[in-house]
Amino acid sequence: MKKLILLFLLALTITHVNATVYYVKTTGSDAANGITWATAYKTVQKALEVAITNDEIWVASGNYVPTKNIAGATVANARDNTFYLTKNIKLYGGFAGTENNINQRIKDKNITILNGDFTANGIDNDNAYNVIYMDATITGNLSNNCIIDGFSIINGFPSGKPTTGFNLESGGGAIYLKINEAICSAKIENCTFRNNVFNNRGAAIAANTTTGSNNLSLNSCLFPENQDNSILFNFDTYSTDQRDFISSNSTINVINCLFQKNANPINIFNAGAQYGPLNVTFNLTNTTFRGNTIDGTGGPIIIQGFGSTAIINTNFTNCLFDSNSSTDGPGVVLFNASGGATVNSKFINNTFYKNKGVAAAGVINNRNLDNSTMSTAVSNSIFYQNNLDNNGVSMGSEINATEGTATIGVSYSMTQQNSAFSTGTGIINNQNPKFVDAANGDFRLLVGSPAINSGTATGAPSTDITGKPRPQGSGIDMGAYEGAVTRYYVKSTGSDVAIGTTWATAYKTVQKALDVAIASDEIWVASGTYVPTKNIAGTAVTNAADNTFYITKNIKLYGGFAGTETNISQRIAGSNITTLSGDMNADDDYSNNAYHVMVISSTTSNGAILNTCVIDGLTITKGNAFGGALFNLGGGLLVIADGNNETSPQISNCIFQSNRAQIAGAVEVRNYSSLCNLAFNACSFINNSSNTSAGAVEFYYSSGATGSQVINECLFKSNSCLTFGGAIRLECYSTSNKSLTITNSIFDKNTSTNGFGGALSIENYQASLDLKLKNCTLNENSCNAFGGAIYLDNREDIMTSAKGTFNSSIVNCIFWGSKQRGNTDETGSDIDNGSRVDPSANLSVTYSITQQNSTYATGTGIINNQDPKFVNAANGDLRLLSGSPAIDAGTATGAPSTDINGISRPQGSGIDMGAYEGITTLPVKLISLEAAIKNQNQVSLNWQTASETKNDYFTISKSEDGKTFQQLNTVKSKGDNGANYETIDFNPFLGTNYYKLSQTDLDGKTEELGIRTVKIANLKEELLSVYPNPVKDGIINIKNSNLKGFQNLSIYDLSGRKVISEKLNFNGETVTYRINEKLANGTYLLQIGESQKTVKIIIE
Repeated sequence: MKKLILLFLLALTITHVNATVYYVKTTGSDAANGITWATAYKTVQKALEVAITNDEIWVASGNYVPTKNIAGATVANARDNTFYLTKNIKLYGGFAGTENNINQRIKDKNITILNGDFTANGIDNDNAYNVIYMDATITGNLSNNCIIDGFSIINGFPSGKPTTGFNLESGGGAIYLKINEAICSAKIENCTFRNNVFNNRGAAIAANTTTGSNNLSLNSCLFPENQDNSILFNFDTYSTDQRDFISSNSTINVINCLFQKNANPINIFNAGAQYGPLNVTFNLTNTTFRGNTIDGTGGPIIIQGFGSTAIINTNFTNCLFDSNSSTDGPGVVLFNASGGATVNSKFINNTFYKNKGVAAAGVINNRNLDNSTMSTAVSNSIFYQNNLDNNGVSMGSEINATEGTATIGVSYSMTQQNSAFSTGTGIINNQNPKFVDAANGDFRLLVGSPAINSGTATGAPSTDITGKPRPQGSGIDMGAYEGAVTRYYVKSTGSDVAIGTTWATAYKTVQKALDVAIASDEIWVASGTYVPTKNIAGTAVTNAADNTFYITKNIKLYGGFAGTETNISQRIAGSNITTLSGDMNADDDYSNNAYHVMVISSTTSNGAILNTCVIDGLTITKGNAFGGALFNLGGGLLVIADGNNETSPQISNCIFQSNRAQIAGAVEVRNYSSLCNLAFNACSFINNSSNTSAGAVEFYYSSGATGSQVINECLFKSNSCLTFGGAIRLECYSTSNKSLTITNSIFDKNTSTNGFGGALSIENYQASLDLKLKNCTLNENSCNAFGGAIYLDNREDIMTSAKGTFNSSIVNCIFWGSKQRGNTDETGSDIDNGSRVDPSANLSVTYSITQQNSTYATGTGIINNQDPKFVNAANGDLRLLSGSPAIDAGTATGAPSTDINGISRPQGSGIDMGAYEGITTLPVKLISLEAAIKNQNQVSLNWQTASETKNDYFTISKSEDGKTFQQLNTVKSKGDNGANYETIDFNPFLGTNYYKLSQTDLDGKTEELGIRTVKIANLKEELLSVYPNPVKDGIINIKNSNLKGFQNLSIYDLSGRKVISEKLNFNGETVTYRINEKLANGTYLLQIGESQKTVKIIIE
């Protein structure tokens, strides 16, 4: 017998060791053997059929629908078709289709969809009842080796007349678990449940258990925008044979999950016992519930038990409840107990913010319907701004029992105004917890929060919602987050011997703030120019070229402040420019500038740089990387990913301008065998240059490196290099696995003067590379070799002929005016794929405007050689005018939901091509603009408009050289119907005068309308000269050679009222006069002497 047992155990071991991995991709074939990516199956159904216990199924990105029902019958698009899972296998999604290790998955990029909408018609009532049907009754045990990981599970609709085997009362549009008397310990991880709809309950997941055990684990799953009860776990021990003694003991774990904007209850945990004991525990840990609503009785979360032998224990730990609501129940959770059940709940280290229910129910409510036992214990939690009335006053207690009785205990927590728990052990009542930015979902605690160190260690978790160890200070913090976030302030008038924690005590240098900040801290920098003062070793040498702003911690560095703000949302875009400059001497001499203005590094000694490292709202300029080795790379920013640490900083709303380098003028991202998921969002790269490759940005991936780079809503303009990539160069080597996705971005007038790829040069050297361009505009880029806009190079190994995988797609893009080898119409002037080498990349170009003689002149959605009709391409305005062929001509498939300006797509009947959505109506339609000499000493400017739309005012500027203009006057718009306008220059220059007219919209956007010139051959001697005009700071210079001695000076407003009267002494020289009176901004008349010489002046 022992031998038999040993042989059985050995067989199990061999089965595990020899587990097979089956591969699935949309381009596969079910007639293949499925054991490599090259021989992958086409359907998930086929893999499920052949896999046995402990096998794995790897599914590449794509859309997959169920093709059979639970009986194995194949009926196309039948509603009872489902992915039927009965074995302990591991089902993984999120693959590109090239990986040989599961750790190479980039799940967020390679979206793998299990879809109940067979025909993609958007109609619910013909969708699958259950996208996945998990059946533990076949083997009796779905163990923790049964895993579903990395999928988006969508469009289940468990309503209508079912076929045999479907329990519509329990729902489960995405996943239905049939457990009954069996055991289920399956794991569902890294999955998204979206658009699953049910008219009863359990829209996303439903599970029915009788005498068995449901020990399901949900980890890192997202539940956004499902309708009618996202999850239902139903436990029912009812038996038709009352002589049976039956029981159910189950533990459900929900960890690191997000439930957001679901309609009607997001969780119904339903448990009842009529015959035999029932003991169920729900553990909800590190989970966020945000913006969920219910229209009716109950709360966004309902947990209920019934029957005298039912015991339900629920534990909420490190959870965040933000802005949930109910119209006729508690703001967050309702506990129901009936029939003598026992329903207990514990809340430890949770945060409750702006949840709203009816006043009596509060945030948490207990309903003891008939002699049941109920208790709720709360500790280390924060309640703030919940159940507010229209005047912002709390309407009632946080925790209530509206029916029957319940034992409620609250300790070591922050409670609200009018709370029934305003006193007690460890209670802090009616105080602001000082969240970092609650309005934008950041509930970390600032220094000075009363919640810090105020909790109890008894029963407290060892980590917080982010995994940070507890405690961080002398005691446990209240709420879901542990540890204070210090916000440091920097302004040019500050002091580095101050404490830096308010604007009034701000530091003077950014370096000081970087020195003291630790992970999770924030640095707010007011407008001004700041230079680096230390090198990466921390040595301070004044104006040394190796000085740099060195970032090795997961901090948030924000610029763009006036120096008074209390909330980051108070920043005004485009105002309060915060500049980090490499010009340490402020002399515009690049030869002694910093090699790198900033360095971000994740080397072995520094640790990982995660996406919690944020650089936002800064202008980074005048770096000069010509120092050899790494000092040759990235004049503005050098990012180093090394030491097998992740490097994923998020860089937003930054301007990289006028940086220079030997390689990568603005930014170098150098990845040495690590993971790098860097993102640029709403950044501008302007006038950067490189002496070799990558005028603005280079991504360099060495062998073994992985990562997904994102460029979204960015501008690349007038960048230049000598060889590869006027704006961007990407190099991907050997075993590296990389993707680059560029969306809603503009490439305008970039150039590779002697090389390849005027805008982009993308080169793959035997690696795995995926390139996507979506809704980008590429205008007037140029190179001297191949690829005026884009150059693609998929290089073989010259010794082994080995080649990598290079997949590229370009969709909804506009190519116009690009040149290669000096010829704008030459083949390859827009896109060159493989002219220099062979093989070329696997490239798809669809729904795009391409240029004359383009290789991609035909194809799906291609518009060839038609002017896209930009508003003003010469001045960089690449919005679309009415009549543009790009309007409504794109595809919605994969298109971004907004454009580069955040305008929703589509605006018309379809998605527009290019970075901008919608037709641009010019705010001013100009009929004429004229400038002429009115008399010998004046110039009259006249213009006429046919129409004006949301025009605020016109600005007239003047110049002596046509380059540097100064404001002459502003004129308010006369309305939307068009009008005639005139302004006079009373003090023209001798010689050629340049006059520029521009207009400014009500939203602050300015557009140039034209320039005119007038030549003044000579000026009358008696001309009264007043400058500067407009008058700034109250100082004016007055000159007239005929004025002698003391003269009367008078200034009148336009109503004729004299506002200033003075005497000035003239001796044929220029007299400087300061206006000491406080005059309102506007136009005035200045008069000198008895001859009453007069000139119009503008006070600013």
